[in-house]
Amino acid sequence: EVKVIYTRTDDTFIPLHTRANIANKNKADLFISIHCDNYTDEIINGFEIFHPIKGDQIVGSKKYARLLEEALLKKKTPMDHKSTKPGEMFVITRAHCPAVIVNFGFLSNPNDLETVLNPEYQMAFAKAMVESINEYAEKIKVVNKLFTRAGKIGYETDMGITYLKYGVPNEQISVQNETGALPYTIWQYNTIGNRNT
Repeated sequence: EVKVIYTRTDDTFIPLHTRANIANKNKADLFISIHCDNYTDEIINGFEIFHPIKGDQIVGSKKYARLLEEALLKKKTPMDHKSTKPGEMFVITRAHCPAVIVNFGFLSNPNDLETVLNPEYQMAFAKAMVESINEYAEKIKVVNKLFTRAGKIGYETDMGITYLKYGVPNEQISVQNETGALPYTIWQYNTIGNRNT
């Protein structure tokens, strides 16, 4: 079951820090900022996804960004895929959970504008988001089951295994579970209840 919390439900401007704070206050597991872009050159087109370039939630953010990208490409809309890349946008660097910004095309591009206004493709974009969120949630359940220690969930590896948990890790520890395997690093959270603001 997914609970959706909106930062706004109409065209009222909400300050960027307030948007991030809404996610943090509600202890969100995932923050998705949805936009359409605009540019002076109408040739520029396509959807793009940004994930944080820094912070404690890079792994989870990149993981979800890839899942959303794959889901959108499977829908085969007329809109090109411009890029999926890191960014330093305020809302995704201030959110304390995995976060992405998705720009569904450029309103300055005639083809993108036509696609965005088409109800069929609006539904395709919405379904891609639902599918990617559900897939991400399922992956997290598996990882939490595999890496829970003494009833505590909160391990995040630099190999792509991610937890939807807040906070700064207490330490890094080196792990080598199999003979001959290369060691890898995990972030260890000794106190899961503490959350940063």
